[in-house]
Amino acid sequence: MTNGILSYIIFTPPSGGRLYANYANGFGTPLPSDAHCYFYNPALGAYPVSSVTYIPPSLSSDTAHAAASEGAELQRSEILSFRLYPQTGASIPGSFRMETGSIQASDLYIDIPAGTYYDKAVLWAVENGITNGTTPTTFEPYSTCTRGQVATFLWRASGSPEPYTIENPFVDVNPNSAFYKAILWAYENGITTGTGDNTFNPNGTCTRAHVITFLWRMAHEPEVMYESELATRYASTYYAKAISWADSYYILQDTATAFSPNALCPRADIITYLYRNLAVTL
Repeated sequence: MTNGILSYIIFTPPSGGRLYANYANGFGTPLPSDAHCYFYNPALGAYPVSSVTYIPPSLSSDTAHAAASEGAELQRSEILSFRLYPQTGASIPGSFRMETGSIQASDLYIDIPAGTYYDKAVLWAVENGITNGTTPTTFEPYSTCTRGQVATFLWRASGSPEPYTIENPFVDVNPNSAFYKAILWAYENGITTGTGDNTFNPNGTCTRAHVITFLWRMAHEPEVMYESELATRYASTYYAKAISWADSYYILQDTATAFSPNALCPRADIITYLYRNLAVTL
């Protein structure tokens, strides 16, 4: 301001998302959705302008989980309009672009330690609607997933396409199931043929070999140009090519040293494999 002393600022609400005050560590004070008044001087009894944080609509919630999503290395911003009110004289309109910063999955969920190898993958999955936490504040990264859940992750990551298959090939998949379309899509795209005898076993758990094989088939069974040392241990198995592909393209990075194909695959690794698979193939 060229003249006068600033008394307070009123922001016009953003077109999407919300404004929060005193945001830190994944939480903040949600401010009313009508015009927001922030005193320039906190001694006057309200929030300082520096405390304002913009929450993009994809992550906006009643508890304000995060100030931004790093996800696929995207930055989000919003043009905010405001009006300056000096202690004397007329008010002055203006606008500016507020950019969000990056966060970690540990800001979203209390059971994810900071700096994990699956941090970006979880953010990407939440940002793109592939999965949410198991509660508003927990993700349960080391819990296992059912076959139906894994099929749903893959289906959502592919844009949730409508399956062409009309006839249900599996006697144990209910048409009213939340996994129904995902399982039909996975079947018609050759990602899985079920477990035999016209069954899919949607409530059965998935091993690492199962998940890697699904992803390899989802990527149209690509060949690799060089042999994976890890895959040579499993040369006679049905998943040998899938492991060779995954290892060669660093999809197993940070998990390959302890890779056990018959071990149950935790949620954190399923999401990480899927995230890296799309980063390689898209």
